[in-house]
Amino acid sequence: MKVYSDIESILNLFELQVQKQPEAIAINYQGELLTYRQLNNQANHLAISLQKRGVVPEVLVGICAERSLDIVIGILGILKAGAAFVPLDPSYPKERIACIIEETKMGLLITQNHLIEKILYPEKSILLIDTECPQITAEDEVLLPTNVTSENLAYIMYTSGSTGKPKGVQITRSQVDYYVQAIHKLLNLDAHDIYLHTASFSFSSSIRQLFLPLSQGAQIILASSDDTKNPLSLLRLIQTQNITVFDTLASIWHYALMALEEMDKRQREHLLDSPLRLLLFSGELLTSQLLKKVRQAFKTSPRIINLYGQTETLGVCAYEIPGKFNQEEGYVPVGYPYSHHQCYILNPQSQPLGIREIGELYVAGASLGRGYLNDPNLTSQRFISNPLTNNLGEQLYKTGDLARYLPDRTIEIVGRQDFQIKIRGIRVELGEIESTLRLHSTVKSVVVIGREDKPDDKRLVAYIVPKLLESKVNQKTLIKELSQLLKAKLPDYMMPSSFVLLDTLPITPNGKIDYDALPIPETPDNWREETLVVKPRTATEERLATIWTTILGIKQIGIDDNFFELGGHSLLATQVISRIREAFNVELPLLSLFEAPTLGELSDRIETILWANSTPLASIQTNREEGEL
Repeated sequence: MKVYSDIESILNLFELQVQKQPEAIAINYQGELLTYRQLNNQANHLAISLQKRGVVPEVLVGICAERSLDIVIGILGILKAGAAFVPLDPSYPKERIACIIEETKMGLLITQNHLIEKILYPEKSILLIDTECPQITAEDEVLLPTNVTSENLAYIMYTSGSTGKPKGVQITRSQVDYYVQAIHKLLNLDAHDIYLHTASFSFSSSIRQLFLPLSQGAQIILASSDDTKNPLSLLRLIQTQNITVFDTLASIWHYALMALEEMDKRQREHLLDSPLRLLLFSGELLTSQLLKKVRQAFKTSPRIINLYGQTETLGVCAYEIPGKFNQEEGYVPVGYPYSHHQCYILNPQSQPLGIREIGELYVAGASLGRGYLNDPNLTSQRFISNPLTNNLGEQLYKTGDLARYLPDRTIEIVGRQDFQIKIRGIRVELGEIESTLRLHSTVKSVVVIGREDKPDDKRLVAYIVPKLLESKVNQKTLIKELSQLLKAKLPDYMMPSSFVLLDTLPITPNGKIDYDALPIPETPDNWREETLVVKPRTATEERLATIWTTILGIKQIGIDDNFFELGGHSLLATQVISRIREAFNVELPLLSLFEAPTLGELSDRIETILWANSTPLASIQTNREEGEL
């Protein structure tokens, strides 16, 4: 077994920055600032309060909070108290949050007052970080020694599970320490950097985006929930806040570039004029075509680095893309392993493969955690004994990714060998969606796949075989019921953009499902009866329908149609808001489309603003072709 030298903990590195530059800004959330000293003091006070409540190493403490300073203070306070945190996204369905709380048997839950109704949890075990903050900050005792070790848990994060329930990945403190310092060696952050934090705190990318800048004295700009859904808002933050490090998904850039194309040259150049020096891609595979478009968008040439890893490993590889990289097609390599672990590409017989031979990627070394909470069977399936060494106890993690070595020994990911996919950077087990759909009494059989019928626009599609042949009217009712079922149990990112009803699933000659024969989803135009569509009645509704038609590619749009049920998602929603701004001269927050998702509801909001501004619709410029709205 390879021996790793001791490495400094991220908490020690953070506290070193507190000593070096106590008045430097550590984090900025919508103008609310905390210096390194203030952040450290508030985290210490919270840790003391947690210790008084009996929190010790290996105790799991849940944290369910909106994106805010509270969640950063909460995470740091839990770690300083010696415990491990379990992030719970408040946007998740109540049933999913309850499932995670029950499985972890967490000793305490930190949340915000307005989220209590979202959580089914004993009141006596809740700490309200927003309303109890005055009592917490009044604590003047010294933080007690924790006796925490590098092998104690740092956190548990939940990912989609193939069996129909999410699975908890256990990550140790040493994993975080090794990863943060390995990625720093590549990026070389310093106290002058300003890092844009965009990742959900329920996903492992948030660990890098939080602890990497805090360990090096950099400033974090914490994007709001609305900003994270709007690529143009992120670009504006980069420009106005002088961001130097932008760490995001390839799909964010895909939609950002689409939105930039709709701007005039002066607006576009102004938005891209920033001190950005580092552009990081992570969470999903980066295509060569998208990389080329991103490079062309900048007059300057920021360093571009492609990152790769899993929730189970935090990070595996990184690839600084050379300026001369000119690959025309396929995926950009994910590069070379970090120094604290090893990668192997093996065939089904567990034999190493040569250059350009495709096999499964395995990971070993200090990046491996404890496996899955309360699931020894799955842990033993994915964390296996290393067949390439005689060292007892050395393990390999089966990533499930198909990969190959290129001639320069960089690693290229070419696909998956199971039914796990990435949707806008988020890992989704298709089996969990299928299991949930089977709960509906009329579903006979179901298959869910990820389709990419348009480049860089992968979507979930559910193929359903009902027990009874449904009429067109009943088809619409069934699809609505299935959609409601999924919304009640699964996060939004696991919602299919299309539901396809079939008489039977296509089968190959050997009796397996023929995935290649599953039909391309029809638009609602092809299966809805025109009489079911309540056509737009006003000029505002007609113009808004034209915008939806252009973005969604659906001709028949009625006032009762829901943007998200027609296949829209948060990144497409940003284009709707942008086009509304152009067509009506109205500024709507992105949240408006989530609060008023039907054409009629959104139209009413637009007209309310128009009347409030005394701007009759007829006075708005109308000399545009329909397709240009």
